[in-house]
Amino acid sequence: MTPDQVSASSSASTIHSSGFSIEVERGDLPQNRDLQIRAGITVEAMERSLILETLKSTRWNRTEAAKMLGISIRTLRNKLHDYRGAGFIDQGLEEAGE
Repeated sequence: MTPDQVSASSSASTIHSSGFSIEVERGDLPQNRDLQIRAGITVEAMERSLILETLKSTRWNRTEAAKMLGISIRTLRNKLHDYRGAGFIDQGLEEAGE
């Protein structure tokens, strides 16, 4: 594994990045997804990636995704509104639950 990646085991995941690692509980990351932390990626882009992957894993159930992410449903809705306006979300995918 290269630096700046997320690795997952059956019980926990470890985020490795340039000299530090963070242990997180398995439920804190969407299952069956590999989120890459790369040098140069913005926090905003990483947040957007995490939110969208979590939504995909919940089949676009916003209430469940907000709980998994530890944010309010209002915050999630506001972010989705911003992502739609910026063209990061195709309305058809959201409606289809993909």
